[in-house]
Amino acid sequence: MMNKISVLSLIGFDHALLLESIATYIDAVDEVILGLAADRKTWAGHEFEVPGSFFDSLKRLDKHNKIKIVEEQFFQDRVDLNFIPNLTYARNMVSNYASEDSWLITLDPDETVVNFKEFADYLRSFTGRNVAIFGKQVTLLKREGSTTFIVENDDWSKDDVCLATQKRGGFILNRYTGEPIAFAPVYLTNNSWARTEDALTTKFEHSFYFARQGFRKFLDELTPTNYQQFKDFNPLSGASWEHIALVEGDLMSYIDNRLSLLREHQAWIAVDLYARAKLFEDKVVGRDSNITELKSQHEKEIAALKSEYETKAASQLRSYKELKMQLDAELLANKARSQR
Repeated sequence: MMNKISVLSLIGFDHALLLESIATYIDAVDEVILGLAADRKTWAGHEFEVPGSFFDSLKRLDKHNKIKIVEEQFFQDRVDLNFIPNLTYARNMVSNYASEDSWLITLDPDETVVNFKEFADYLRSFTGRNVAIFGKQVTLLKREGSTTFIVENDDWSKDDVCLATQKRGGFILNRYTGEPIAFAPVYLTNNSWARTEDALTTKFEHSFYFARQGFRKFLDELTPTNYQQFKDFNPLSGASWEHIALVEGDLMSYIDNRLSLLREHQAWIAVDLYARAKLFEDKVVGRDSNITELKSQHEKEIAALKSEYETKAASQLRSYKELKMQLDAELLANKARSQR
């Protein structure tokens, strides 16, 4: 029997982008669960409106009655400047409404999986259990005509993103579940900042931490002549965004090239769970102690699953840096051949 696919997302101020995102995957999934805050307030306590036209457009997209809207009081604490616990709580609430035993793919309204059908087909036939499926993401910063500024990291593991799990109510921090990790050749675009002026203004109204750090000014002043000077510039976590790349022309061609190389060299990689958890602990020091607590509670179970999975995947393990170097070398070689 083929696995079912459920997509989880949240309706908020980005409702227009949510419609665009849903349109890219609704034909390839079994259901879409959308969470809507009953009080129409964001994690920051800001009110938002969802126009009737949004629901009309949603109905037009939903030709086979796949979409379910869940209206709940999602957020626990709007005073805390750290919004991640609120977002994690909302994801867990929505996940509990998904069909039993389906794969849960979690997407934000401004995110799109470039090769969604390929990813969904793989998950339908995937026989493993008790793992989280990770892919790669590219964060879009700004568009100027045919030029796109994107986040680029030499340490390719910083582009990792958790995309799928079968664990309901199991998100520990944002999308992280604490399960052993497997990687699939899949790419997600995160359209966080490459928006129209009006949409960007709305984004900053609801993203007060970035606004407070002067990120709008940074984006306004970002140009093809100065982008190389910015290093370790993520306002939330510094070095998680190492530097900026400038993509001329079709962004999808750039991503497709990366994706084809990933497919060619794909290995299922079991990542050390405790090292991964430690990274998340470092990001939320003093703000969330649940990770250490949960890790301790489930240590034996997690260790057993990790050991079993690593045994099966041992022959396919690859170093992130080795794979990145290989892909970069082939990209340069392909570019050189095309210019001859």
